[in-house]
Formats: sequence, structure tokens, C-alpha cells
Amino acid sequence: MLNLDQSIAEAEKSFQDILAYVQADAQQQALHEVERNIFSSLLRLGLNLLVVFLAKKGTGKIGKEITGKDGAKLNYQRDRKVSYFSIFGKLDISRAYYYSFGQEGLFPLDQALKLPGRIYSYLLQDWMGQFFVRDTFDSALESLEKFLGFRLPKRSLEEVAQDASQDGDRFYQSQEPPPVSRQKGSCW
Repeated sequence: MLNLDQSIAEAEKSFQDILAYVQADAQQQALHEVERNIFSSLLRLGLNLLVVFLAKKGTGKIGKEITGKDGAKLNYQRDRKVSYFSIFGKLDISRAYYYSFGQEGLFPLDQALKLPGRIYSYLLQDWMGQFFVRDTFDSALESLEKFLGFRLPKRSLEEVAQDASQDGDRFYQSQEPPPVSRQKGSCW
């Protein structure tokens, strides 16, 4: 389980390191280098702040048992980790797991956080889509890596693209066809 006080101390240190950098070492660097270093540091700070958020949130453990979707009692089993890729990088989220034989298991924290079905944040998936819609998967991955500072598996981009195409298909199938317009003097 994440220690809230330790997570806060690490986030504060990250911020203080950025502030110290711009007041000292950065003074001997070109502006574009300072900008790049600040951005990279802000990504690390963002990851620290997500860790603080999750430490404050806890594991989602409500008690020894909860009521499932169908009204059945589910017993707390243990905490389980899931990997999560945000725009700031990868982290593990520890979540309380409730289960009873013959029932569907439940992670209350997943619902509270509205975790996506995939391990990639909704924002990261959106950015992935923005990159791959304009370029090849390989080029999109290179651009994302240069921008975010970490590499995603090519398969992740392919899966997000496949999901997006299915969402698009469902959207268009749910739409009513446009009304037929008959204008005076029109051939159609």
C-alpha cells in the first residue's frame, strides 16, 4: 500500500528539484534545453502527484464484505495490483478484491476511479489516437516516446485503434439517416 506522507514528500521534493534547477544549473543552458528539462521533470512530477492521489484514495477496501451487483454478499479476499499507463508513465494500482464462490468478483476502486478496460488511461488512449490517425503506428510510437519519455508497445496502439474503429462503427450505426431533401428544380 502506498504511504501518503512518503508520496507527498516525494512530490514536494520533485517540485523543489525543478525550482532549484531553474534557479541554478538552467542559468548556463539554452532556453530550449531548459524547456525540455522542465517538461521532462513535470512529467515525473505528474507521476508523483498521481501516486499521491492514489495513496490518498486507498485500495477501495470497504470492509470484510460488500454487496455485489446482484445483491449477493462478496467477501474481501486480498489486494490485487493492476498496471496503469498514464501520460506521466506507468504505475501500479493496488485494489481491494471482493469475491464469493459462484459470484462475479468486484474491485470497488475500479468503479470509483472509473478505470478504463485497458491499462492505458483514457487521456493516453486519446493521445495515441491523435498520433496514429495521422501517421503509421511506428511513427506514432516514436513521436509519443519522444514526447512522453517512455515507449509503448506497438500492440497497444493497434488495440486502441481497433477499439476506436469499433466505437466509430457503433456510433454511425446508431445514427438516423439524414432526411431526403427534395428541392425544386433538383434532378434528384
